[in-house]
Amino acid sequence: MGIRRRPSRFRDTPVAVNEAGFSILECTIALSLVFVVLVGLLGALTAGARGLITGRQRSAALALANEVMEDARGRAYGDVGHDLDSDPTLASDPLITGTAPNLSYTGVSPAEPLAASAVDAGAAAGTVTNPLYPFSPHRFTSTREQTVYTTTVYITTVTPATGDPYKRITAKVSWAPAQYASAARSVTLSSFLFNTVAPPDPKLTGTGEADGGSFKVTGSLAGISLADADVTFPYVNGSVDSGFVRSAKGVARSGTSQVDLVAGLLSGCSILGLGSSCDGAKAEADADNDSGTAPPDTDQEGPASAPGATITAVPALTVGLGSGTAQAQASARSCWSCQPGGSLPVGDDDRLPYFAGTATGPASASVGFLTPTLVGGSLLSIGTGCAVNCSTVTVDRDDSGNNQRLSSTATVSFPPLSLMTFLAGSPALYSGMVKIGALTATATANSGPGASNPGVSGSAVSVQMWDTTGVPGYRTSSFTAGGNPPAIDPTAHAVITPLLGTSVTMDATLHWNKAVTSQTSSGGAITDASASLTNWLFVDLHVVITTAGLPVADLNLHIDYGRIAATAGYHPVS
Repeated sequence: MGIRRRPSRFRDTPVAVNEAGFSILECTIALSLVFVVLVGLLGALTAGARGLITGRQRSAALALANEVMEDARGRAYGDVGHDLDSDPTLASDPLITGTAPNLSYTGVSPAEPLAASAVDAGAAAGTVTNPLYPFSPHRFTSTREQTVYTTTVYITTVTPATGDPYKRITAKVSWAPAQYASAARSVTLSSFLFNTVAPPDPKLTGTGEADGGSFKVTGSLAGISLADADVTFPYVNGSVDSGFVRSAKGVARSGTSQVDLVAGLLSGCSILGLGSSCDGAKAEADADNDSGTAPPDTDQEGPASAPGATITAVPALTVGLGSGTAQAQASARSCWSCQPGGSLPVGDDDRLPYFAGTATGPASASVGFLTPTLVGGSLLSIGTGCAVNCSTVTVDRDDSGNNQRLSSTATVSFPPLSLMTFLAGSPALYSGMVKIGALTATATANSGPGASNPGVSGSAVSVQMWDTTGVPGYRTSSFTAGGNPPAIDPTAHAVITPLLGTSVTMDATLHWNKAVTSQTSSGGAITDASASLTNWLFVDLHVVITTAGLPVADLNLHIDYGRIAATAGYHPVS
């Protein structure tokens, strides 16, 4: 650093001057560092811009792929597919092999066959204006924001080891120009499409009901007032549904009795107030092939037993029932012999829905009475009872070759019975005001290709009614269960004097109904069938017992042989 002198009027004064600064080398180094940093920032800015552009292109490509998926979801299952004969873009795709219409997509392993559409794209199959677009052409382009997108669609058929086939939809979208040479240039979406219509197995449904009926008494007897006294005979009801979810279920119940008084005293069985009931055996079975629900695919209950029981309405009426049993069995898909413990006593083992129910008893039944004049006997008498198969129902699917069929059968069997029998003092030929012989009736309905017509069959029935309007004796009415009833119901009137000063007057009316069957058919198959007998045999009996002109009993008796019914339906796949 040097010292210069500045002139002064007085004297020279020395002044210090700072000449320090950056040299050329220092400036060069600094500028180089700035340049390096700016170049790095420019690279990051470029990469960010390329990533932003690629992200926007990827979003647009995803939107295009989703449009293909949504279009597929909005169409009928059979419409989703390719025009294998007319689409010119299929032949130029290196991922497609084979010769039309047998083409396969090799982009998955193993290769899957291309699915054909029910829609014909026609001459316009190579353009985006045909009715099968975006599945034909399977490759097409579209432009968005100066970018050209190429969409390629593959619809293939997947055939699993078990279950029904379904479709795989694959949509690939690539674009140009792209910011990268080998990466981030395409997106792929893939989804499965399942046919939501009914499976190829037709829907088969059936029901069966075997109601043994009941015996009812109302009125007054020796100072007690009956609201009603009932004896209910065995009952079975079952159903099968062999549709998408297969099920079988039903209930069987043996005979029961119930006595309800307006006034009086009761004993026996379960008493609640002025009522007493004797419950029978009950069995229920419920099965389906849906493993996500509670019922098993095979179910069996019973045989359950109910012992004999008696209800007494003091002092004049006694209702007695013998023992009975109930059994119900259901299977939705399993074979019975496959169950733990070996074979079960069931008559079906074909892995198809099945229900069988059986109710027996009462082994005997009687409704005994006694008046103050010692006129006694039984309002109802079944001596041998119903020891085996009083009411039975079987609903079963049994396929015959390619024909799927279902049959439903309901049967009731009755032993002989008598109404209004006397223990003593009756005429020599008299053994009951009404006597009904043993009988059996069956209703059957079938459905499916080649099934037989519905029908009702039954045994010949003989009903005898004591009549004293002319020469005392029995008047017999004979008919076949389910047959045509007469124009006028048979009736009988009888007066008996079992003791001096005591008179028993009885009036009986007999009625039976005709069987009813119906069916509809389509394409050689019975689609709906039914057969039934409802209240098919019943007797009404009015009994008045007087002593010295004063009534000691005024009773109405009604026996009803109930109902048997069978239905079967077949709904083929449309």
